[in-house]
Amino acid sequence: MKVLFLTSRHCFTYPVEPLGQMYLSAVLKKAGHEVVNLELEAIEDLETTIKKEAPGLIAYSATTGLHRVYLDATQAIKRFAPDIPTILGGPHPSFLPEVLETSELDIICKGEGEMAMLELADALQAGKDYSKILNLHVKKRNGEIVKNESRPYLTKEEMDALPFPDRDMMRSHPQIWRNGLNAVMTGRGCPYKCSYCFNETAQSAQSGRFVRKHGVERAIAEIKDFVAYCGTKSIIFEDDILVMNKRWFREFAPAYKKEVGLPYICHSIVDIIDEEVAELLAESGCSAVAFGLENGNEKFRAAMLHKFTTNEQIIRASRALKANGIEVISQNILGFPEETPDITLETAALNVAAGVDTANFYFFTPYPGTWAGDYAKQKGYLNLSYESFPVNFHEQPPVESPHKEDFQELVHLVYLGMDYPALLPFMNFVYTRMRRENPLRRIAVKGLFFLSGNIRKWPYFRNRPTILPQGLQNIG
Repeated sequence: MKVLFLTSRHCFTYPVEPLGQMYLSAVLKKAGHEVVNLELEAIEDLETTIKKEAPGLIAYSATTGLHRVYLDATQAIKRFAPDIPTILGGPHPSFLPEVLETSELDIICKGEGEMAMLELADALQAGKDYSKILNLHVKKRNGEIVKNESRPYLTKEEMDALPFPDRDMMRSHPQIWRNGLNAVMTGRGCPYKCSYCFNETAQSAQSGRFVRKHGVERAIAEIKDFVAYCGTKSIIFEDDILVMNKRWFREFAPAYKKEVGLPYICHSIVDIIDEEVAELLAESGCSAVAFGLENGNEKFRAAMLHKFTTNEQIIRASRALKANGIEVISQNILGFPEETPDITLETAALNVAAGVDTANFYFFTPYPGTWAGDYAKQKGYLNLSYESFPVNFHEQPPVESPHKEDFQELVHLVYLGMDYPALLPFMNFVYTRMRRENPLRRIAVKGLFFLSGNIRKWPYFRNRPTILPQGLQNIG
């Protein structure tokens, strides 16, 4: 049977492959099913592709916000191909399964989807009933919704037995196909319970072990396979935390250096980074480590974000990485409920103290299924319904607060303060001591934006180091 996967350009936050869909495609192909992939740009393209390919199932995966792109696509599909079943997987239906009741979708998949998708494709091909497949909620023709239980998470052994992700799936994505950068996951799950992340809820969403790691031999075999096939020049490990287990990494790092030897970037947490880990990362070819600094105020970080690292741990981890020649990338969030501008500027100051090379700032997004999302909704900080979420909140923060306009300005100005820390006390004075309606404040903010946009044009400042966000351009 033929399965059509739809992807949107919005799902590529940077140019690497969507590994979840690629695992699904590999499992389906191994079982003899055919897979077609379409990057969704226009409904006309969708109609043409569906008429040409005649798929037996149309599938998509989405976070909250991105789901609206696919609900619109589903609505269009039902106009010209009403009998083709549609299925939505990913975080959004996993935490808001009621989307099946309020949309024209036929099926949703909660949690890990490899086995559920395979059983669904097999059932559709055989013309059998698929309404009792675990992990699936199914809408029958009479409108009744069958809500099945979730199966256990794949075991480590079952995960090792999965086929390698289907790299051919990205041939229709020229910005990704053989661009020199490839993604890989050596494990699944995260043991931490950050308030803004779905992992806390996901840990108990299915039975079985949530945090799992491929065996070193299996992980290296997959990497060598796609390096040879794709002409890879650098690698990004998409594990939530690559060095989850020091014993595993002590075995993996030298094997990677010997068998692969390409530069790579990975994600980590500061708790695990010490001199030994930093040295192993550097010796194995790690060029950059990204970690969640998130917020510079220890008390606020613990109370609102449920992150209990200290500023000293953050500074020490960053210095250990930099001492070993590894670029440090920090991820930061502003605009939490009850956050104030002085807390945001503390975050900028901590980035400076830690000596990070690249800092990325994002608005807090109150996703469903998270403690912080529920808190924002219960306390009246969130006026949007989840069904009206935009694809992203790059332009303005979703949380209603007296400081919303401040955050809209500071998400840009923090970079000026980090590059020129002498400005941070002045910025703090402007945002904490001057009322917004004060004409002098407006002049000060305009001046800061002028500096932000023009200071690099002046000869004295042109070649000074910067920690402006640079994405992945420094890999390798």
